[in-house]
Amino acid sequence: MDFSGRFLLSMIQFAAVRGSDQEQLITMSGHDLAYLSDEENRILPAVYNRIIEHCVDTTQDNFFGLHAGEYLNLAAAGLIGQISQTSSTVKEALEYCCEFAALGCQALPMNLEQTMEGYRLEVIPNASWENESPIAVQQTLEGTMAFFLREFHFLTIQKYYPLEVGFKYPQENRNEELERVFKCPIRHNQSVSYMLLSTEQVEAKIITSDFKLLRILVEHAEAKLEKMSGDEGIYHQVRKAILNLSEPCFPTIETVAANMNVSVRSLQRKLAVESTTYKEVIDDLRKEMALKYLDQNALNVQEVSDLLGYADVSSFSRSFKKWTNLSPRAYRQAN
Repeated sequence: MDFSGRFLLSMIQFAAVRGSDQEQLITMSGHDLAYLSDEENRILPAVYNRIIEHCVDTTQDNFFGLHAGEYLNLAAAGLIGQISQTSSTVKEALEYCCEFAALGCQALPMNLEQTMEGYRLEVIPNASWENESPIAVQQTLEGTMAFFLREFHFLTIQKYYPLEVGFKYPQENRNEELERVFKCPIRHNQSVSYMLLSTEQVEAKIITSDFKLLRILVEHAEAKLEKMSGDEGIYHQVRKAILNLSEPCFPTIETVAANMNVSVRSLQRKLAVESTTYKEVIDDLRKEMALKYLDQNALNVQEVSDLLGYADVSSFSRSFKKWTNLSPRAYRQAN
């Protein structure tokens, strides 16, 4: 039972976004950044447990793992995109996702089974790990299930949610935040932790043309995140969260605030200090992405509108003209 260095580094980097000292966490691992960056390098359970417990403590976020699972969706998008290329149905792709999950965390195997109620994803932590660090297990399990839901959204290109989610451990007043993420009934004290998905949604065919668009969105988001790696301030923190939480549409301010472990009102106040609003952050991103997408001749205006989450082309055209004084087609012809 062990963990990949890359898996632990992802958790460390998320903790750093939330205020933890990244260098301190790396030092606690007993390795350097280069070692942790290699997914083939392994981390012992005792080290992983100590760091996750420290992350929960320093971020003061009892849902650290859940929020990490929400936030880190783009990290595997390239792999999931490749899986989709070779899978004819969502079910086939999800089975690959379960298989590949062991690359990051051998202690948390996942299995997708068909039942009378739907497809049941079971997540069964290693028994000895549960005894060693219940906190690390719970945080990692919730994060893994939130991440799997992001994979499901990516594969279906839809905001489908589970029929229900069950956890082995007691309720502990956690349902409100769990329901926000999974948007379904939450069961506790179950024999095993699981996520129940609709048979129709799981057995749906993968539409390759939609993936072409979504991969472009993901690639652009990852490029922007790389450029923003050294930026400070709430404006840039919110931009990063929006890019990471897009799946495939932009997240609401409620989603971003909850993931950042602050209230909506607090987030609005922090943005106001920098003389901006959540809507302005979204509009800035849409404008930048629109200009980028229109420079790609492979995309037509309708596809650009879809990528940016507009209800129709006319709505997109009105926004674009407000930004540039040109229609999308006129801009493309002028460039």
